[in-house]
Amino acid sequence: MCSKGYRPKNDADNIDSPDDCEADIKPVCAAGESITIEGNCLVTKDDESKYCERYCSVGGGSVVDGTGMCECFSINDTAEICDSKC
Repeated sequence: MCSKGYRPKNDADNIDSPDDCEADIKPVCAAGESITIEGNCLVTKDDESKYCERYCSVGGGSVVDGTGMCECFSINDTAEICDSKC
């Protein structure tokens, strides 16, 4: 199994195998492009919107520059998610 920052050569599965690992080199994002927490570039606003939909439950969000984290447009009150017994 490959360590973080490495991937199996030849697109093999990342399981216990005799195959070697290689560095998982991410692209350098162009000016104006956002970056995900996985290090991938978000080229369009649609890419950013789809990416943040994974992390923001309702209403989507936008990527905070340089962090790869989404700032959600709609934030639930904690009482809506977790009651006093939670």
